[in-house]
Amino acid sequence: KGRERILTKKSAFPDESYIQDWILLLETLLQWEIWLKSEQMEVHHVQRAKKKHRYIMYLFRKVGNRATGMGLKVSKFHSIVHMADDILNFGVPMEFDTGANESGHKATKKAAKLTQRCEATFDSQTAKRLNEMHLLEIAEQELEGNVAWQYYHNSIFTSGMEEENEQSYLTGSKLVIYYDEDREHNVVLNTSRAKDKDQHKIEGTFVRFVVELQNKLAPYGVRCAIRTELRRNGTIFRANARFREAVWRDWVLVDFGPVEGHLPCKIWGFVDLSDILPPNAGIEHGQFGLEPEIYAIVESSEYLLNEAEYGSDLFAPITKIVGGIANNRVTSNTFLMVTVEAFVKPIAVIPDMGGPPNRYFVIKDRSDWAENFGNWLAAPHTEEYNTLVNEEDG
Repeated sequence: KGRERILTKKSAFPDESYIQDWILLLETLLQWEIWLKSEQMEVHHVQRAKKKHRYIMYLFRKVGNRATGMGLKVSKFHSIVHMADDILNFGVPMEFDTGANESGHKATKKAAKLTQRCEATFDSQTAKRLNEMHLLEIAEQELEGNVAWQYYHNSIFTSGMEEENEQSYLTGSKLVIYYDEDREHNVVLNTSRAKDKDQHKIEGTFVRFVVELQNKLAPYGVRCAIRTELRRNGTIFRANARFREAVWRDWVLVDFGPVEGHLPCKIWGFVDLSDILPPNAGIEHGQFGLEPEIYAIVESSEYLLNEAEYGSDLFAPITKIVGGIANNRVTSNTFLMVTVEAFVKPIAVIPDMGGPPNRYFVIKDRSDWAENFGNWLAAPHTEEYNTLVNEEDG
């Protein structure tokens, strides 16, 4: 959509090749930045970066050349030439980066705004405000029970350790689906205390899937409730059709076993069967047999095999498995039930605007960005460097 509505209307993008050049530049810079923030680097990668950095400079000058002021004749651009030598001499950039010192100015700047801004008393008033702010923060912690002399026993210090072994449990609003005989249709009852809870609308395909599950559980005399949040090892997974006046359904990477591997799934809700279902009950729903565990109702997807066509190192195209598509809209969803213990990690997924309604892009992990850049550094740079030299020679 961006290409159709914005980029192709600009004189700077007369054809598709210009857009591909910008994609190459932006993704290279993003991967380069993450690589520079690595905790450790391979020496031969840094040595090869001496030439690769020159190619990045060439790429920046050819694609995104600065046309105002001094152009790219500035020290920041020239310093890229010396970056590899600095890393070899002083270590990874995070060891001599000034970001930590810069962030330390935030409290001082805030305190400075609370002074009279008089030159004669500016320094002393700023120091006093800093002390006052620090004292107020300590007092606030004491009011909450986190006294300074019990630092190693309070919740702030131990919260990270507790979250590491935290058990999975469900929270959020509760959705109960039942059949209204008077109106002869299914009704979704939201048990939350929100004022607009009666406006909670759920897709019909999801309601029917839950009703079928309830019918299978009916012999056990229980009605399963759908929850909208899962907390697991310090991470919150949401599947809410109305969270702060918007739909919030997270994506997660699910382990489907050694055959299918890890696949992206969109979460629609959670159901706790751990205290409802007896072991080996023989109930199958959503293509899997159910055991007494906490389950997530999800839509699965699969990676596209022609990933190279999209020309991107940071986005992996996927297709969500659906029941039907009509008029460029998904008319029927296909749901699965997977145990939350199969969750690998949350992932970021964006729709392929302008493409089929069931196509998305998974944003690859930042750790993969640095690895991709390292692979590019290790790859032969003869062709790239020759292109640069030929351009310089005219």
